[in-house]
Amino acid sequence: MRVMTVCVALALTGAGVVEAKTTPKAGLEIYDCKLNVDNHNYVADHIVFALDTATGAMRVDDGIIEFFAHKPADAVVTGNDASVITFTWGVFMTNSKTQSTKMAYRATYFRSNAILEVTARPAGYRNYFSGRGTCVRQ
Repeated sequence: MRVMTVCVALALTGAGVVEAKTTPKAGLEIYDCKLNVDNHNYVADHIVFALDTATGAMRVDDGIIEFFAHKPADAVVTGNDASVITFTWGVFMTNSKTQSTKMAYRATYFRSNAILEVTARPAGYRNYFSGRGTCVRQ
């Protein structure tokens, strides 16, 4: 997962691989998160997100994003204060039966205890998927 962390950081900083590994950009917060999820879930069990505090830009990456989009997803920060960071992103998915939907994700990171809660809701459906776990700031 270190490669994914570096990819997210690179996407935000534009830096070379060597620079990203040795001198992260000032103001770049990178979080590596492990989540508890169901086996039949559309929330990944390992998520990395990076927030550029200077610009407010955020990128998210996980196995689901990599499988369907092949690159980190841009996220929209909807809340960022001393206690939480809340952000959303979407992933367009097509299954083996060629059914497709856009999965809308929403995550909240609680700074006080390093907990990340993620929900995913397929467009046009009432059901949702979720995961919860802890993050380590890189």
